[in-house]
Amino acid sequence: MPQGDWQYDVLRELGVPEQGLTGPTLPRMADPAAQTRLDLPLPPRPTSPGTAAQAPAGPHDHATSWYAPAEPAVHPLTDWHAGHTPVQDSPPGPAEQPPPAEQTVVDPTERAPAAQFYPQAGQAPAAPGPPHPGAQAGPGPLPAPVQPPAPGGEPAARTPYGDPLMRRVGRSVKRAVGTSGAADVRELGEVAERLRRAVPSCRRIAVTSIRGGAGKSTVTALVASVLAGHRDDRVLGLDADSGLGSLPLRLGVAAERSVHDLAGAQPRAWEEAAGYLARSPNGPWVLAAGAGGRLGDELDLGTFQTAAGLLSRYASIAMIDCAAGVNARLQRGILADAHAQILVTPGTVDGALSARGALDWFGRNGLGPLLGRTVVVLVTHTPHIDADLDGARRLLAEGGLPVQHLPYDRHLAVGAAIEEGRTAGTTRTAAARIAVEAFSRSLETA
Repeated sequence: MPQGDWQYDVLRELGVPEQGLTGPTLPRMADPAAQTRLDLPLPPRPTSPGTAAQAPAGPHDHATSWYAPAEPAVHPLTDWHAGHTPVQDSPPGPAEQPPPAEQTVVDPTERAPAAQFYPQAGQAPAAPGPPHPGAQAGPGPLPAPVQPPAPGGEPAARTPYGDPLMRRVGRSVKRAVGTSGAADVRELGEVAERLRRAVPSCRRIAVTSIRGGAGKSTVTALVASVLAGHRDDRVLGLDADSGLGSLPLRLGVAAERSVHDLAGAQPRAWEEAAGYLARSPNGPWVLAAGAGGRLGDELDLGTFQTAAGLLSRYASIAMIDCAAGVNARLQRGILADAHAQILVTPGTVDGALSARGALDWFGRNGLGPLLGRTVVVLVTHTPHIDADLDGARRLLAEGGLPVQHLPYDRHLAVGAAIEEGRTAGTTRTAAARIAVEAFSRSLETA
């Protein structure tokens, strides 16, 4: 039996008509709707040697459409495309192989008339009909793309909250049902009482750091906001960093006047001086080192002392955000006149070592009395504490100095204006403790 003859015997056993098996190609029907997507030709039936004639192709029978070979056979003397005569009898080389016939695999449970896929010329594709009972539901239409808000339309997204949602909800429930811990209530009462104490004169609290990026302006803004929230008099935030300090940004103001303008104007009343300041939504009044967020002239000690002296008669507390470092003449002059100091350093062992070196420097350069009125603040800048925070705290507390920790806060990490209601509860607690420690020590000197 010639090779491949058994396939045709099996098809005859299944009742497939003989004329449906013989032709190398099958003509398409005139009616496209009766054509299925599996109309692929069957290979020609092998014949015995010496027999070249084949039975003519008859009408196509749909019973044969299930049999679709991967590659339709092509007779050596018959081209794959109708009406084309090959140039040579030998099989074409690799570079001359004709493209394979188009084959499309269709899910047998989802057969549709060919008119849906191959509309006639000038005819729009037919709308899809109801799905086949056995077909699975396909995906729905794609959603419309989200358009960005038009300029000047919706406001930009606000900065994130410092606390996760569940923690904020739990805190709100505790306040609503009055189940806050007695210790928390007592501590809040003590904080308010200590921060409302009267002052003999304007208390100058300098906030310093050994290097930039430690969180000095953030601590200044937080403490100034806490003090302004507990007192009925004025609290100032003085920017002493002429290199584009970020205190006005953190307090949410855009100051158009600078310390140079105030010192040159010499105002004689609060109404005149207030024109050179900006009021923060959190309460403090802010004096910027550079006007309009621009890099201003180098700030010298005399100019700053003049401006601070003019404002001290109208306020109870002045939080001074110093430039990075403590060795410059401006920083040394501010520290010499300060009633208290907040030394800010990263919450790492390296930060603790740097702060310890600065404290030793204070003692050797005539600032030893200020050490007793200094509060050290360790700031965590990442959500994962990889450093030995307890070791850093012990290293700095050996001299008897109070050491406070400001934990990581998602809202503060954005670097934008601080919204008090969005900071974490641990941030507000830490800021209140820092404010109490620094303000209490500022009252220990005249």
